[in-house]
Amino acid sequence: MFEIEKDPYISSRHEKLRRLGITALFFDLDDTLVNTHPLFVSNMRNFSDVIAQALGIDPHHIFDRLNTLNLEEHKKNGADPQNWPIIIQRLGEELGNVGLLHENYPLIQKIYTDAPEIIQGVRPILSGLSADHFLLGEVTWGEKDWSLKKNDQASITHYFDTITYADIHIPKSSADWLRGMNSVSVTPQKCIIVGDSLPGDIIPALKLGARAIYIPSARSIFLEGEIPPGVVQIDKFSDFYEAIDQLR
Repeated sequence: MFEIEKDPYISSRHEKLRRLGITALFFDLDDTLVNTHPLFVSNMRNFSDVIAQALGIDPHHIFDRLNTLNLEEHKKNGADPQNWPIIIQRLGEELGNVGLLHENYPLIQKIYTDAPEIIQGVRPILSGLSADHFLLGEVTWGEKDWSLKKNDQASITHYFDTITYADIHIPKSSADWLRGMNSVSVTPQKCIIVGDSLPGDIIPALKLGARAIYIPSARSIFLEGEIPPGVVQIDKFSDFYEAIDQLR
């Protein structure tokens, strides 16, 4: 059981949120609450190492091509896990051994079965906000069953009053965040959005009239765009309450 809500420092930040009129906070899931990107990197590296050893070539070359092809399919088809068979086929054709790559496809599938690490500070902060009667929502851009699984693996599902699943085939937008807000009957002006993607989280928040806390992604695709005025940027989730200090 967390006692963060009883800390005077935390209590004073919650009071500030109330003075600002904030009644609800909405969070992105991947690489905001749980470390999803490292799952991709580690399993893609394992796959690359196995293929490289079998073919006697540089694993860095395979990893780089795998990453490039993943980005290309991501831009065409969004965050669909079914991109991977296409990627494996394309890379197998490049390497002249489609069968070997498909044989080792289960190494890539571990991305969707391994448990992601929860990001430091997430549970106590969500616990404190929930215990102090703020509405909490999540708007995630990932396949629904996998997103549910990650929430359960991280033991954070029960903190949320609502979870909204954006269409994985098109970029997450202000419409997705608004659906989450509408599901708990709050207006954007009473909300803070916390996320790691400028185009998918932060810019949509400002367009709606919500406040935003930005924790920059490790993935360049989510860094595209200019940081709008008024956005509070922090380096890590555990700095959440320092961000509240900066909100106006």
